[in-house]
Formats: sequence, C-alpha cells, structure tokens
Amino acid sequence: MKSFWNVLWAEIMKACHSPIFYGSLILFIFVPLMLRLIMFLAIHPEIAQEFGLVGAKANLLRFESIDCSMYLVFLIVACAGLGLVGYGFVFSWLLGREYSNRTIADLLALPTSRSAIVAAKFVTALFWCLTLSLTMYGAGLLAGRIIGFSGWEQKMISTRTLAYFWISVLTILVSTPGAFFASCGRGYLLPIGFIGIILMLTQFVGVLGLAPYFPWSIPLQLAQSTGGATTSLNSTSYLIIILTGILGIIITLLWWRWADQ
Repeated sequence: MKSFWNVLWAEIMKACHSPIFYGSLILFIFVPLMLRLIMFLAIHPEIAQEFGLVGAKANLLRFESIDCSMYLVFLIVACAGLGLVGYGFVFSWLLGREYSNRTIADLLALPTSRSAIVAAKFVTALFWCLTLSLTMYGAGLLAGRIIGFSGWEQKMISTRTLAYFWISVLTILVSTPGAFFASCGRGYLLPIGFIGIILMLTQFVGVLGLAPYFPWSIPLQLAQSTGGATTSLNSTSYLIIILTGILGIIITLLWWRWADQ
C-alpha cells in the first residue's frame, strides 16, 4: 500500500509540473468566458456586428434576455461537450506519455506492481478532471456575476451546481477507455483517433434513436435535459455509463498486467 501512495504522489507531481496541466486549465477557463461573450452578444445584436465570426454565431441565438438559470444550463452543456475531449485527453496523456517519452522501461523497473502504477494514474486523472470541472464552473460563475445576470436564486444555483458536477462525473466515467487506447497504441495517436470517432458518432446516434444507449451521448443528453429538453434516458443509460467506466479501468489494468511492454 505504501508503494501505491509513493507512485500516486509521483504521478501528481509529474502532472502538476507539466505544461499540459496548465494548458488544460486555461482551456477550461477560456470556454466559459467565450460562452458568456457569445450570450452577451446574442442579447445585444447591435454590438455583435463588430465581432465578425463570433458576432455571427451570437446572432444565430437571438435571445431577448438571458437569466442565470439559462446561462448555467449552457455551461452544463458546454462541460458535457468539452469534457468528452478534455477528460479523454487527460486519461490518454497520463498513460500514453510513458511511451512517447520512452520512460516506460524505467517505470516498469520500479519495485512497484503494474496494478499500483495504473491505479495511481487513474486516481491522478480523476483529480485532474475534477479540478478542470471546478475551474470551469468557477470561471463561469465569476464571468456571470461580473457582467451581470438576473435570477441568482440560491435554490436554483444549488440545483444547477449538483447537475453540473453529476454530469462531470458521468463524463469522466465514459472517458476511461482513452487510457486503454493510449496503452495499446503506445502513445497519443490511437486515443486521439478514438476521441474523434466518438465525437462523430455522437452526431448520428441521436438521429437513429440510440443516444440513450450510446455511453458518450448520455452525459450530453442529460445536460440538455436540465434546460427542459425532452430525453428518453432511463436506468439502463446510467448502467451503461457505469459499466463503460469500469470496463475502461479493467481492460487497462489487464493490458498493463499481461501485455508485453
């Protein structure tokens, strides 16, 4: 058990000293700020004309007014969408960097079991993803308060906050297979391709009526339902997400335990 904590500490230190970590934080801060800007321009079309492409995107929304509840719904949807890419990259990077940096042989030479190494990487990824979620939500709330939204009711904010972090956890769960593809692909190329395919498939499964059963579409469907959109999610959908998360962890552990590294 002591070796696990030593490896976990080492993984956390490697992540915290990596520019990738701070780059991901900047990205998750930038997105809610851009969302707030677009929504502001959607309310003020006369100003949007001065912002080129961003203003054109804002004009497509055409809101008369936006309150805090609507803004937080958009933030939840943005988290579900961005999380598929961001969280998936985190899992991929933490496992794939050992191959890309050619440190895998040194890592496996340590007097620590491979299972402990993988477990430490998954725990580090969990903390990293939760940090990104918290950062994005904090930046979104701050931007909304500074620029100003009506309807800042405590009960509504508490409800939206719970929904935001619940959807964040679900998105993190469906991102675990990225660790397996980074391991068997021995780098970043395969998991990045996997994420790209997932993003394309999420655009089509809804048309086929399969979104409630496609694990990577479920968090986004749930996020949209917080704004009143109809959804056909059921208990099977949540079970699929849980099984996807567990499967991603198990197959990664088995790969590291039995595959020829």
